[in-house]
Amino acid sequence: MSYDWTMFFDEFAGGLNPTFKKELSSQLLAKGDLTGIKNFKKYNFQLIVGAKPLDIKTNKNKAFATIEFITPTSWSFPTRISWSAKKENISIELLHTKKVNKDLIDFNWEKDFPLQEVKKHLSPYKKTKGEKNSLGFDVEYFYILIPDIELEIYTEKELTSEVKEKISNYLQSILTNWNRSKKEKEIEFISDITTEDNHYLITMDIGLNNSIKTVNFFLQKLSDKFEKEIIKIKVK
Repeated sequence: MSYDWTMFFDEFAGGLNPTFKKELSSQLLAKGDLTGIKNFKKYNFQLIVGAKPLDIKTNKNKAFATIEFITPTSWSFPTRISWSAKKENISIELLHTKKVNKDLIDFNWEKDFPLQEVKKHLSPYKKTKGEKNSLGFDVEYFYILIPDIELEIYTEKELTSEVKEKISNYLQSILTNWNRSKKEKEIEFISDITTEDNHYLITMDIGLNNSIKTVNFFLQKLSDKFEKEIIKIKVK
């Protein structure tokens, strides 16, 4: 079950009241900037609750739990949150099983939020300029979770359907040749190029036996054929 940006799993969150889940999701999103991340809502963050033990503990009028915070690059960080009752006559111990609303419960991020670790996934850890990297277009590298890769492709002009088809077909031919010659390093999947807002997107499953060197190989191949169309690629 999901509420907005939060996924709940019955494995360890099956006992949470639906109204509790709704308030958890909405209040933590509204208070996102309090984590130290400015413009929190502009990022594609996600929460996963209950896939792992919540380890709920209480201390006086406050309860604590551990959930998973997911970055836009799909990295997961265990993150503590807390909640408290807004009325003194409400017991905190079983509040997560009761029907609640915003006037009864207050959710917050804890002070040990992994801010510095999360920040690493919000901006490139490496940038290379086209005039220096031999590709002819800029490349920005974000922290990636191999084997799943996204290539965000930025162009000066809108690509025609013919050019997009050429890019997709070209990459599929490279994929076929790679898998024929690279036994035990086969690439599982390369998608067709699709349009995403102000850029284009290619998703790849490069397999667990490959590395960023494999991604760079495909960047070079794109440069060989489509350098004039591309101005920047973000590797995520």
